[in-house]
Amino acid sequence: MNERTIESASAPSQLECRNLGKAYGDIQAVEDFSLEIEEGELFCLLGPSGCGKSTTLQMLAGLEQPTSGSVYMAGNDVTYTPAYDRDTSMVFQSWALFPQMTVLENAAFGLKMDGVDRETRREKSLEMLEMVEMADYHDKSVTELSGGQKQRVALARSLVLQPSVLLLDEPLSNLDKQLREAMQIELNAIHDELDQTMVYVTHDQDEAFTLADRIGIMNHGELVQSGPPREVYDEPANRFVEEFLGDTNMVSGELARTNGTDCVVETDLGSSVTVSKAANGAAPGDTVALSIRPEKIAVAEENAATDRDGDLSVVGEVVHRLYRGSMVRYFVEVNGEEIFFERRIGEDLGLSPGTTVRIEYEKDEINAFDGQGELI
Repeated sequence: MNERTIESASAPSQLECRNLGKAYGDIQAVEDFSLEIEEGELFCLLGPSGCGKSTTLQMLAGLEQPTSGSVYMAGNDVTYTPAYDRDTSMVFQSWALFPQMTVLENAAFGLKMDGVDRETRREKSLEMLEMVEMADYHDKSVTELSGGQKQRVALARSLVLQPSVLLLDEPLSNLDKQLREAMQIELNAIHDELDQTMVYVTHDQDEAFTLADRIGIMNHGELVQSGPPREVYDEPANRFVEEFLGDTNMVSGELARTNGTDCVVETDLGSSVTVSKAANGAAPGDTVALSIRPEKIAVAEENAATDRDGDLSVVGEVVHRLYRGSMVRYFVEVNGEEIFFERRIGEDLGLSPGTTVRIEYEKDEINAFDGQGELI
């Protein structure tokens, strides 16, 4: 996860949305979306397909007209400013390159439209192609390029305009896994070198965690939560965020009693669990769900010691071992319920199906949700 931090400035935010909304007839695609993005920040807008993130990006670009709310850049209202007059540039999922042009001509296209002279646009375009490692291909047709190379050219074409805000709409989703991960590293390097403000739309959680200074999570057209990657992962706003940001075990139970800042849950695992409690009004007798992240579970064979003295301690039987490349996932049956944990190959416990194990988990690492999916 990225650990860069963005300091607040006294000047207006680079980009600000105020109660932004977009409706298509009776369908509300985006609703009451408010957000501030600072200069030099790489902000990832993350959410499932159809949640409104691409529509939001298009409103920031001026490609879609909002039905409510406002968009500001550096303190100036640009809500009704057309796309060609906004200080933004956009990188599309489909690359949108001109097949009849060379790599250099594609990279220089925006500068040509802005009336920049031939020599200057050649110089600037070659400089940007060099940054994305495509200068050696400047005289080739884009039809000769691979998908990854086309994406680099599309990125250079946007960056050469030196926009205040670069908007990227799932630009790596058409690439294979290895190339996508390599491009993520390059994007991070380019962002750091240019100190470029970026808004990056993706549905890929790993991609967002790799790239972002901050992540905004959308669902059903609303911004559910925003914050640094580690914060939104460790302190989710609700159950949707918890389940969307990676795999987890959801264990049902009943809130038995409260004890100061803690509450005791009788779980379907056949064990009482003490969890830290926020003040949202959950009462004894309420049905709750506990989220147990697989990477935080301590495991040992039944009579061996684990590496912690957990608040949750249950005994179960390994029923399945799944090899997942760099990870091994174990499924354990506990009192008729199945939960899983993972270990890296180098840390694999080598447990066989049928092995009895003890699972331990600390209360501060358990998130508890009420019936509406809100944190307890």
